[in-house]
Amino acid sequence: MFSRSTPSRRAPEGGTRQLAGNALVLGDLHALVVKLEGRMGVQERKIAVLEQENSELWQEIHRLKGPRLPLEIFFLIVGSARDDKKALKTFSLVSKSWMHITREILFARISLRGVKPLPFPNNPHCTIFPYVQVMDIGNETEDVGMQRVPNWLDDFNFFLHMPKFTALTSLDLESFDSLDFDTVIRAMPPAMKGRIQKLGIQRPGASMLAITSFISNFANLTTLEVGDIHGHWEADGLAPLLSTNEVLPPPPASITKLFFRESGLLPLNVLKWFTEAHSGVIKSLSPHTLATTHSGEFRDFIHCFRTSLTELFILILHEDDTTQLLGPQYLIMLRQLRSIVLNFYHATSNWVPNIIAQLPSSIEKITIYVEAWDLARNESVATWPELDHMLVGTTFPSLRNLTMAIRDSADKEKHKQQMLKLLPLSAKKRILTLKCKP
Repeated sequence: MFSRSTPSRRAPEGGTRQLAGNALVLGDLHALVVKLEGRMGVQERKIAVLEQENSELWQEIHRLKGPRLPLEIFFLIVGSARDDKKALKTFSLVSKSWMHITREILFARISLRGVKPLPFPNNPHCTIFPYVQVMDIGNETEDVGMQRVPNWLDDFNFFLHMPKFTALTSLDLESFDSLDFDTVIRAMPPAMKGRIQKLGIQRPGASMLAITSFISNFANLTTLEVGDIHGHWEADGLAPLLSTNEVLPPPPASITKLFFRESGLLPLNVLKWFTEAHSGVIKSLSPHTLATTHSGEFRDFIHCFRTSLTELFILILHEDDTTQLLGPQYLIMLRQLRSIVLNFYHATSNWVPNIIAQLPSSIEKITIYVEAWDLARNESVATWPELDHMLVGTTFPSLRNLTMAIRDSADKEKHKQQMLKLLPLSAKKRILTLKCKP
């Protein structure tokens, strides 16, 4: 006859209470199963009621399969965890049940700076590779024997060889020299280079030939952002290399957007490079202060691309910057312009009506950044009514939006009400959008 009891075993912590004699008989086990089934039935009925009473919410929960957290939270997570290896590893192993958008935000940008080595790529559960769109690389090196070796290179190569690393469309490179540029080009497969659409180059230490040769490798590039050369490289005599008479390769014809972060020697030479050799069109331009610092070269650029420019971002630091806008070689030539951003940074906005008067009738969107202190000036009070009447008249029939962005606003509501009083006609026409930034 078989025994109806099982050998004595120690119950796990938090487990079911052991029965008398440390034995579990089948009758008791059956009773426990029945009791559990009863509880499950009650639970299922409660769930059914919840589903019936909150059907739309329930469907939404199942559709999202994850928490509906504000997108701002994910940006804060990424920003706060850059130097926290443990946190980076935790976020890299984010649950597959989270919203798809969660990963796209958390892992859209990967920086190969600071954290060495990166804690997550070698983890077998890492699932970030299909979501990385932007790679940020700074030229940080370490001593290996008698050589200085880039400490980002191993991580860079690891990413490139992952089979699902296919979403990369943007590179942001800082302090690269000629060898670094060559290293990136040699490492990237042709298909990956073909997917790069945006390229940022900041503070490089290379010749104009090396920089332009690197850029020309990306045949489908649409956006190019350029800063100036590194200060210590300029001190070491690199500047003459940017003004070389060597024959440069042409820019990729696909580039339509140019963004200059500064207005030094490198941006100037890139501007001239496009004027002389670009076979495509430029639709969007952010010239920093090149219009003032190098007005002749800038005039040539505007003349070359005047029929294609539809979007313009203008930084105004001084009164001299405004006088350039009013000349016959600038805004008045851009007859296809659709959108303009005027960023008055530590500069007064007295010239706004004069600048706007130069715009073509094709303009659809105007964005103006001003300082909070500027609104309080007596001269400024007279500026805005003049602009208000101009915008709601017949001069700009295509205008759909005027955005006023107020910086250094300690009292957002106060400044919003102030702008509504200064631009009542635009507000009534429903083209006015107000933004305040602390």
